[in-house]
Amino acid sequence: VQRRSQAEYSLAIGPVPDPSLENPHIHFAIGAEDGVESTSLRYAGHPDIRLELAAKIALNTLRKKLASHVGCPLTLA
Repeated sequence: VQRRSQAEYSLAIGPVPDPSLENPHIHFAIGAEDGVESTSLRYAGHPDIRLELAAKIALNTLRKKLASHVGCPLTLA
């Protein structure tokens, strides 16, 4: 997808687990020219917000990746 769209980055989330599972984890991956970074976080929260939380965590992870590049014009706290 990243190559076809000529995007500099790609972001993948999923699967977002059913919170009733014993040890639910949400998986994230960011693809860039220098490779793919992936991570997973244990989901601990109300089941009604799991999709929104996953999206926010994924976007924050991408934000940090972008901000870590030298010369990044973003001002982040």
